[in-house]
Amino acid sequence: MATYNGESLFRRWEQLLSQAYEAEGWECEYSNWNSEQDHWAKKWNKFNQFLWMLQCYEYFADKGGNVSFPYSKTKAKPDIHVKYGDGSELYVECYHYTKWWGTEQLVEGLLSALDQNLHIERMHNLTYDNNRFADNPDEAVIEVLAKLRGHLNPDRLADLREQARIETPVEVCELGEFVVLLDGSGTYSARPNRHGDPNDSWPVFRDEILRSKFESNGLPNHKPNLLLVNCLGTDFQTSLNENSEVSSLPSSLDEVWFCTCGIDDKIETSRRLRVHKPSC
Repeated sequence: MATYNGESLFRRWEQLLSQAYEAEGWECEYSNWNSEQDHWAKKWNKFNQFLWMLQCYEYFADKGGNVSFPYSKTKAKPDIHVKYGDGSELYVECYHYTKWWGTEQLVEGLLSALDQNLHIERMHNLTYDNNRFADNPDEAVIEVLAKLRGHLNPDRLADLREQARIETPVEVCELGEFVVLLDGSGTYSARPNRHGDPNDSWPVFRDEILRSKFESNGLPNHKPNLLLVNCLGTDFQTSLNENSEVSSLPSSLDEVWFCTCGIDDKIETSRRLRVHKPSC
């Protein structure tokens, strides 16, 4: 939230929270997110998961469904339950597939606050194991900020800007899996693509998502169900297109939506790939 510009995104947060606050089961659901040790506002990945659940609630409430949070401390249940006027119902499991992208977006926002010409480039596309940004994102961001202080003091930044007036972009430093770059008005010098083609990543993203969630929160026992996934991140957005395929769904899932939806967007208007289980 520290990287938000203007008041509109804070108003958006207030809108989402106030809408869910009126729902049946909200008090029990919220107790699962606001513990002192594991509060949604203290951990970046949990922040994204909480935000996505609120956006999912918004979507079904706006569609006229009677939406509730069936959270139970003793029985696994999906995140959201929707009842419709015709008597039909739907269980929805909300999942924000972040890998380390949320951390990447946070670092981008912090760099932009220092200088709008600063940005990061990922050195690897699919490296996940032993990745500090994936395993301990909050600690990784603290380390990033400490390291940046040494590379982006005023004198150093002034020198880098001078270099960028001659040739751009200028490499500032490496931060784990990322390289910090500074753009300028100089002659553009193309950099080699070191992180691979995002279009080749779709099968990996798809399989990781289905494998991690197909039995989550009692989905096999709550039918019909929908796994509603937000995959907001540079690589996923590039790879998700009309040629993206899901050959089959696990028996526990009836339907999956793969979305790319930021806080300033709604599911209704976001890009979506809907996958239905064929009816027999």
